[in-house]
Amino acid sequence: FFSPLTMSTPSCLYLEPNGLIPKKLPGHRLPPVPPNCVRVVCISDTHNEHEQLQLPWGHLLVHAGDILTESGMRHVQRAPDKSIRAVRPEGEALLASFAQWLGQQPHPHKVVIGGNHDLVLQGLGPRRVRAVFAEACGAGTMAYLVHEGAAVGPVRVFGSPYARWGSHNDAFLGDPDFSAVPPGTHVLVTHMPPVKPKAGGQSEDPRAVGALLRCGGLLSVSGHCHWAHGVYHTAAGRVPCAVASASGSKWLPATSLHPGPAGRRGDPTDRHHGGYNVAHHPIVCDLAVPGGPPCPQARWRLDAEAAPSPPAERAASAAAQEEGPRAAPVGAELTEGPHAVATREMVQRSARAQSAEAALALGRQADASGAHGQQRQSTQHGLPPLLFFGPPNDPGTAARLQPQLAADFVVHHFEDAEEAVQDIHRSATRYVACVAKLGQRGNLGLSVLEALRAKQGSSPYVAIHSATAARHAGTRERLQERVGVDLFVDHDTEAALLEAVRMVRSRCTPGPTPPADVALNATAVHPPAAASTVPVTGTAPALLFFSGSTDPKAVKRLRPVLEQWFAVHVFVVAQKAIDAIMAGDVQFAVCIAKLGSKGNLGVDVLRVLRAVQGRGPFVAIHSATAAEDRHLQEKLEGSIGVDLFVSHEDEELLLQKMPGLVRS
Repeated sequence: FFSPLTMSTPSCLYLEPNGLIPKKLPGHRLPPVPPNCVRVVCISDTHNEHEQLQLPWGHLLVHAGDILTESGMRHVQRAPDKSIRAVRPEGEALLASFAQWLGQQPHPHKVVIGGNHDLVLQGLGPRRVRAVFAEACGAGTMAYLVHEGAAVGPVRVFGSPYARWGSHNDAFLGDPDFSAVPPGTHVLVTHMPPVKPKAGGQSEDPRAVGALLRCGGLLSVSGHCHWAHGVYHTAAGRVPCAVASASGSKWLPATSLHPGPAGRRGDPTDRHHGGYNVAHHPIVCDLAVPGGPPCPQARWRLDAEAAPSPPAERAASAAAQEEGPRAAPVGAELTEGPHAVATREMVQRSARAQSAEAALALGRQADASGAHGQQRQSTQHGLPPLLFFGPPNDPGTAARLQPQLAADFVVHHFEDAEEAVQDIHRSATRYVACVAKLGQRGNLGLSVLEALRAKQGSSPYVAIHSATAARHAGTRERLQERVGVDLFVDHDTEAALLEAVRMVRSRCTPGPTPPADVALNATAVHPPAAASTVPVTGTAPALLFFSGSTDPKAVKRLRPVLEQWFAVHVFVVAQKAIDAIMAGDVQFAVCIAKLGSKGNLGVDVLRVLRAVQGRGPFVAIHSATAAEDRHLQEKLEGSIGVDLFVSHEDEELLLQKMPGLVRS
């Protein structure tokens, strides 16, 4: 039995680009995302036990249905003809609980479809289901698909929950018309697997497989057949098909079910009906998608005209969209139970907290704007200033980008690095973003960026436009360490640059504040981009960073990025960290600790933290030794309660966790 509750670094099945056999790897040991690839994390059939999963990061998280466990006897009311009369409040609350969990996952883009156990989703209808997801996840961050396509950046997905089921669990029953899958679709998501094993080989659904091959698909993601968990390939074309069911294949009585992390099942009615246990690993696939990964701030776009639903479901689907949640008949006992009330209150608290955080951010932006009201940007319709270093060795880039950037910024274009440096030092202008070419010897963009970071700190969003840096990880790492780069692009990924800086621009203007997604650069190997152009203030949660004296570079690398979300308290001496904890003046939300050295141990800091502040703080140990030694991990987990082990190679995983901890 795979229980992620007992594992700080759960495993997954990983399929490399054009690979045939997936590898079982610890989630924190996944290889870096190859250039221009999209990392897709696949799950399905979580059956209310989603909180038992710990997922590795990816650009795209796909859930292929059976979010809940509903056959018509729990949270929906059905007519004799099996049509859905009403959805009980407890059913919608379970969906809201899943949506809340989904919104906390670090993947910037998500896709969800229903499955044959998801009568609640079918009864609520697409409009209401999307509203629940938007409330918990943020508008545009996920796509709920009902036999239709959607796109985010260059990535196109088609999702359909429909199939001819052979059991009484028959949500989304119908014959899907896969001729509706448009050409250019990269990922086909269905609940029923297009390919699954059988004795002596495998079986294929000719309609689904035909659509996958016709549209040039790169991946199929499905579930339903719990026993078939794994990766298969179409006989023609060798397209990978991930059957990503998380649950085991046996339906179990309540006495055999494992509780979730809160000591209870996701759906309390499992105690009456039974259910499934989580048994399988997530599946991670790296896909070579033309155009590379979408920008983290990109938003989903549904196809302009949704593909038709199967004929048997068309009328019901249309009615659900028009009516939204269906009211219960008079006299029906559809009162909210304690679980439904608690879940709904949790969602409402989260929404209020996000609204308050957005208001604070806008207030800080207004203060910053007022403080610099006499600067140059105030003379050009209030547009924020952007520094563009475009040396004369690449005039084409400047000619292409400057007019597009000028639509959203006052662009200060410099061809000479020394002139740009002098402007940074002498001018009162506070740049919200900087786009820089690397330049040539004697006229280097690096000197411009170093001056910008020295004068204005980590606040400006920095993008480097360089084919060399975009292709070479070593170059990116050196630049990241020196100047804290948020995005690396080349000529082919300029669209990602424009989308990213427009998001920065939107955060400088009062209005709806987008959710703080994990913002990786176009090559997906660097720390998250700034969540705001405003420096962290005293309202930020506190983070304790015990660095010891053995690895000063770790602080230099991580601190500027962490300060985007937290008020970072760095301690080199363990006793000083302990004194700060014992003083009780600061409640730490997160603690990152090196193991230290004899007489100056990080474990001493962590023991005191747990004794004083309990299990509240998220604790990560940064140690190559601990990350490699499972026995040592178990010992530290038992004595201290460590949430994550990372090494230098895993720092990206650590940073991906941070925005979710701020929101929680």
